[in-house]
Amino acid sequence: MLKPMLRAVSLLLLCLGFAACSSVPPPRVESVVILEISPEFMQASDFKRINEFLSGVEEQGNRTVVRSQSDDRRGFYFTLRLDHRVDRLQKGTRIIAEIFTPTQTELQRFDLALPAKRGKSRELLFGLTGTDWPFEDERVPAAWRFTLQDPNGKTLGSAQSYLWN
Repeated sequence: MLKPMLRAVSLLLLCLGFAACSSVPPPRVESVVILEISPEFMQASDFKRINEFLSGVEEQGNRTVVRSQSDDRRGFYFTLRLDHRVDRLQKGTRIIAEIFTPTQTELQRFDLALPAKRGKSRELLFGLTGTDWPFEDERVPAAWRFTLQDPNGKTLGSAQSYLWN
């Protein structure tokens, strides 16, 4: 009688141990390498998915999208491919985008927090939208630099175009 009870308690302790190990959050990302930046013009329709047609709410799936003007989707986007999944970045991580547009000689600077709900991919899309990008798809920004910062302002990673200097 005692032996089956010990076996059940041992099994319970073993299961609790596995559950405790599996609930440990992944280690905090201390640095990020921006492996590639791909610029492209995108229409608002490029972001529509079947769920949006049914619910009326934008669904980003595994993508993480940050827009200079969140209410407008049409614009010029930069896809930043990272060495870590975007959802592993700490809550409160910020993206700083510094961009020279085709017609402005002054630097445009955007400092935006990543959304609380982030996709599980390694791609982060930053979009110049609305009046921040009034051009059609044939125009391209002259130069850009992107920096990711943790909530304390520590730089996690940075990358720039070859014309930045």
